[in-house]
Amino acid sequence: MDETGVTTVQDTYRKKYSAYIYYRGRKRIGAVTSWERGKNRHSPQLEKDGPPGAVYTCSHNGWTNSSIYIKWLRHFIDYSKPTTEQPVVLIMDNHNSHCTFEAWEVVKANHVVMLSIPPHSSHRLQPLDVTFFGPFKRAYNKECL
Repeated sequence: MDETGVTTVQDTYRKKYSAYIYYRGRKRIGAVTSWERGKNRHSPQLEKDGPPGAVYTCSHNGWTNSSIYIKWLRHFIDYSKPTTEQPVVLIMDNHNSHCTFEAWEVVKANHVVMLSIPPHSSHRLQPLDVTFFGPFKRAYNKECL
């Protein structure tokens, strides 16, 4: 499992209204999009025609937290239906919102084995960003333009 963010500001808007920051003698350039700052609100448009039974949520600051993770974990357990005879292995990064005592209690009681991959290796060991989230974001961006 892995999380991702979905922007409400599409690429053409970003290119038009981005401020470019660069420093003399440096070869890196970074872009800042001021419109998107502080706008981490959940949009009902993201739910339109979504999968039946899907759960949608967003934190106040746009980042995941332990409350959202527990909500997702319970949803995952409801759909994967792990048992003593057929436990489920959940492979995830070791974000602090995933590694809580409450999460451990939930998975222990529901026959889920959590496998946390080493820090700073999820881009190699958990390719959801490349195989699922990347194509999803490109398709979403294309539909919004």
